[in-house]
Amino acid sequence: MVTQISLLLAVMHSNWRQGLRVIVFATCGYIAYEFAQLVLPQGTFDMKDVTATLAGGAIAVGILSLARRFAGDRVVAGS
Repeated sequence: MVTQISLLLAVMHSNWRQGLRVIVFATCGYIAYEFAQLVLPQGTFDMKDVTATLAGGAIAVGILSLARRFAGDRVVAGS
């Protein structure tokens, strides 16, 4: 998930706030999909997947924060 979010940020060339928004929406989307598996015909819900998704989202926010701290918003914004 961290790789997917990093790629999304690179493609979007977003600033820090937009990058954070992408991380939150992607994390919430993955969690919603996991809970949707409760009602899907052959879905396999696993609370460990939800926990791993939350951890991945937290790691992605940490990476985004480090990039902003060390390189400023210009690296995240692609300028």
